[in-house]
Amino acid sequence: QTANDLTKKLEEKIKKVGVFVNASLTQIEEIAHKVHLDIIQLHGDEDNEFIKALKNKIDLPIWQAIKVKDIVDIERAKQSIADMILFDVSKDSAGGTGKSFNWDLLKDFTGEFILAGGINKQNIIRAIRTTKPYIVDISSGIEKDKHKDENEVKTISDFCER
Repeated sequence: QTANDLTKKLEEKIKKVGVFVNASLTQIEEIAHKVHLDIIQLHGDEDNEFIKALKNKIDLPIWQAIKVKDIVDIERAKQSIADMILFDVSKDSAGGTGKSFNWDLLKDFTGEFILAGGINKQNIIRAIRTTKPYIVDISSGIEKDKHKDENEVKTISDFCER
C-alpha cells in the first residue's frame, strides 16, 4: 500500500521499477499489478526458467542483476533471457556497498546494460568511458547517512555535464 501511495505522487514520465530478491512469481505479479509497475528488476538467484515463467505472467520488461566477481559472471549474463542486465558488485548482503567491480571485465560484452556498484562523482566518468553502459545506477553514490541527498544528485549531474 505504501508503494502504491508513493507512486501516485510521481510524475507520469517517471518509470516505476519494482526490485525483487528471490520473491515468488505470485508475489511479483501481485505487486506489479497493485503498484502499476513499469519494470521488474530481479536481484536474487532467479534463473532463465524463472524469468520465462515471469514473462508468461507479466507483460513488463524484466531486468536481471548479475553480481560480478569474474568473467564467469559475465558469461552467465550473456545467457540471460532478461530484457536488460544490471551489472553490480558481488556481495553477500543486499543494498549498496559503495564498492565497484573490475569494469574491464565488460570490455567484450555487447548489447545495452546497466552499470551499478560503487559509482560516484569521483569515478563516474571512468566508469562510463570504460564500459559504455546504457544506464548508470548511482544509487549509493548519492547518499549521505544512507539517505538519498538532493545536493549529491545535483553535484553528480553537474559533474557529468562538464
